[in-house]
Amino acid sequence: MGAAFQWLCPRVCFALLCLAVTADVSSASGAERPGWPFDAQIAAREQQETAKQLGVPVHRDLDLGNGVKLELVLIPAGRFLMGSPPTETGRESGKCAPENLHEVILTRPFYIGRTEVTQEQFEALMGVTPSQRKGPKLPVETVTWEQGVEFCTQLGAVAKSKGRLPTEAEWEWACRGGSGGAHCLGDDPALLDRVAWFNKNSGNKTHPVGEKEPNAWGLHDMHGNVMEWVHDAWTRPEPYPAGPLTDPQGVDRGHKIRRGAHFTQPPAQVRSAHRHYGISTHTSEAMGFRAAVEVLP
Repeated sequence: MGAAFQWLCPRVCFALLCLAVTADVSSASGAERPGWPFDAQIAAREQQETAKQLGVPVHRDLDLGNGVKLELVLIPAGRFLMGSPPTETGRESGKCAPENLHEVILTRPFYIGRTEVTQEQFEALMGVTPSQRKGPKLPVETVTWEQGVEFCTQLGAVAKSKGRLPTEAEWEWACRGGSGGAHCLGDDPALLDRVAWFNKNSGNKTHPVGEKEPNAWGLHDMHGNVMEWVHDAWTRPEPYPAGPLTDPQGVDRGHKIRRGAHFTQPPAQVRSAHRHYGISTHTSEAMGFRAAVEVLP
């Protein structure tokens, strides 16, 4: 009886937390948002309604020159549980930071790249690609955090807005696509093959972006292929701050966080909540990023 209670208690607590987050949340424009988790139909509806309210498109193509474009996807404001429940398989496995559950409220919609930044996109703005495995449609890799920031800054100039790396909270909200499970399709690791390049299907190499299914927001490769730098830093061994948190930015100093896992990692690490970290100057063929652009009022 005692063992059964200990097994059930974390699951009951997580279920109660999910129910709490299903309460409606208002965006900056005052529109009510649906509860969380939600499905692809609701995600698409929210994107269309947010676009209509703001007078902007859901999909925005930025011309980087020489026929190279970068597509941005509008992500609405919302409210969700960031992190993972104690019972999630693979939780905090490998080189990782804490994943303690906390409620996050994002009050501002934002644009994020439909795919990881590619080598041809990076070269169009930066003049060169540092990637070890060459290919125009392959994700750019072997990039430092600083190089990712510089690319995003220049992309913002093209967009006539502020370009930046997504915050960690924005990244996870975008990755989940309404899912409260371990990944964007739920908890079954067998489904990862549909959306991710990881150790069981990658052939130990990166792949051209956009070949796997998108998540409910229409984003590709949020899981696997290359890890993605985000804005936030983390100071070991601190957990996430207690929630609820509104538009969290993370700390300024410490290890830089990278998300999404990469092509050699197992399903236990190819999860929405999994957090890698390292110094900002670290590079490898597993390190890339995805750009974010703010929505102008």
